[in-house]
Amino acid sequence: MEQWLSDLMALAPADLGWEARRRWMILVRWPDPAVRAAEQDARQGKPDMLALYDAEVAAIKAAVPKG
Repeated sequence: MEQWLSDLMALAPADLGWEARRRWMILVRWPDPAVRAAEQDARQGKPDMLALYDAEVAAIKAAVPKG
């Protein structure tokens, strides 16, 4: 597990269910303005940040499974 993800998991409130915990982690790592900027960059032919967002959201979902 990457360090950013380990650090984020340690900060996440323990009393949250899996869905709220995922949402919290995603919003902390990728606030809405950062996601919008990544989407805008992708529309302008620079997909790197959006690909990073997708990869990090997938990593968070793998680290916090349903259940």
